[in-house]
Amino acid sequence: MKYTSDTFPELVTLTNPKLTLLVRIVFLLFTTFLLVLLYLLPFALINDYTNSTEAYILIGLYVLLLTYGIYKFLKEYKKKNTTAIQKIIVNKLGIQYHKLNGEIEHLLYKDLNKSKQPYSKDIFTKTTGVNISSKMVLKVLYNHQERTVSFQNTDIFYTSISTNSRELRQHFLQGVTLYRPDLRIADSVYTDFFINPSSFEFDKKGYKKTMIIALIISIIILAIVFLSINL
Repeated sequence: MKYTSDTFPELVTLTNPKLTLLVRIVFLLFTTFLLVLLYLLPFALINDYTNSTEAYILIGLYVLLLTYGIYKFLKEYKKKNTTAIQKIIVNKLGIQYHKLNGEIEHLLYKDLNKSKQPYSKDIFTKTTGVNISSKMVLKVLYNHQERTVSFQNTDIFYTSISTNSRELRQHFLQGVTLYRPDLRIADSVYTDFFINPSSFEFDKKGYKKTMIIALIISIIILAIVFLSINL
């Protein structure tokens, strides 16, 4: 929905406890399975040639080191995640990140910087990660450095999964156009996140079209691979 600077409302993170619980269960089951494999792996490698006292001593050391490593990881994980984001608010001032430790981090419209490069945009997208872990993120210039703008709670064990990340992003971008019209938003921001630049609503038609094209291309690639194997 299109707003004015006077009617721009506050938008808060919406969460889904059931989805969060499901993701936690799946993750815990997978992690448990992986840990069992790691603990049993040395015993699976034992054969008639390695069935000796020295081998069992090495296995014992392996188990101790693995257990200690897991303990240190969990301890550090718990320590770091006191700063996990549990609520995000987008309003007339910008974004507020409410953390588990009670801190509130602000990303204000007035603090966003303009690029010093004449042909560079001030708000743009970038791809992070590789292959299956790659994702598109929104970037702004803050303290004259690139900063990723997050619209998702950051930890599934200490916070709940947010279900309106898309709406928060759209709301933030509309806020930029209202309160910082001097900033230049790259066209790729709207296309990459399927946002209608006129209404700042989700472009369902464009999204469906892209998904259909991606599906057709995937089917063609699979068909070519299948035919090449069977020829």
